[in-house]
Amino acid sequence: MEDQFKDCTRNSDSDELKRMDHGWDELRSEFKLLREEVSAMNLAQLSDDIKGLCERFDDLSLRLPRIDTSRNVTPVEPSPELDRIRRQIEETEKELQGVRKEAVEINYSSKRHGRRTVIATPSTT
Repeated sequence: MEDQFKDCTRNSDSDELKRMDHGWDELRSEFKLLREEVSAMNLAQLSDDIKGLCERFDDLSLRLPRIDTSRNVTPVEPSPELDRIRRQIEETEKELQGVRKEAVEINYSSKRHGRRTVIATPSTT
């Protein structure tokens, strides 16, 4: 039985090695093809083509109408509704800071007197 097990493991190992070797062979052949394609490219011609395209794009950009971006744009006046909302936010933040301060003072006072009372402070979200 041991011999059969050894034969099975040898066969599976050799199959795995064959698959790995086949994968490496494929990778080598693809790499070789890639090298051949790169060496077949005419890099000087490619460089000239790219320079020509850049010059053409520069010519086209010179033909585009110039947009005057230096115009002074007057700022839009905030609406009364926006002002009201901003004031309300500021008032709410002030109230929240006061509540936080009071909660911290109460917690500190209760810790000094050995009490376990803890007041949760409102979070800032």
